[in-house]
Amino acid sequence: MVEWNGTVVLTTPRLLLRTFRRDDLPLYAALNADPEVTRYLGGPLTRQDSDDIVVMAGATARWLPALRRSRHRRRNVHRVVAAGAQAGSSPS
Repeated sequence: MVEWNGTVVLTTPRLLLRTFRRDDLPLYAALNADPEVTRYLGGPLTRQDSDDIVVMAGATARWLPALRRSRHRRRNVHRVVAAGAQAGSSPS
């Protein structure tokens, strides 16, 4: 089960790192469908594939405490927010 609560993981003066919320999905899918954005990431994704990535990220978050205790540490940045806008978004 994926939690879509936008839990804040880390904040700095220039960064807000948090888990996904449901209202993130359309913009995230638009970024993943853009050929220029995904040029070096294997190409554009369908909406379903984009949403599946978010579900996998949520599943990863559940076992992250155990991963932090292990020797193998791999981190994922889910969202970067600067001046109140999601990275990759255009100013309104």
